[in-house]
Amino acid sequence: MRVRMKIKISGTRDGQEWPDRGDEIDLPDDEAEQLLRYNAAEAVTEPEPDTTDEDEGEQEAEETDPEPAPQEPDEETATAPDTAETRPRSRRKA
Repeated sequence: MRVRMKIKISGTRDGQEWPDRGDEIDLPDDEAEQLLRYNAAEAVTEPEPDTTDEDEGEQEAEETDPEPAPQEPDEETATAPDTAETRPRSRRKA
């Protein structure tokens, strides 16, 4: 099972240093489940993205429609807020 470390474990595992916090490691299921139980790691459910097929990703990006740009209000209908209504009154007496 592949897990992502939430903490740094000191020492070694099979002669190798444990991965740093945030790094991933493949472990036997029973060992991975123990780390999950102790909240020392989290299961990695999504495979890492394959960067060898960059052309395919570019084609997908071209096929999707871009989001429409936010519309700005017309100059004729746009009004400035009334500052008297938006400012809180001072409770201080002069």
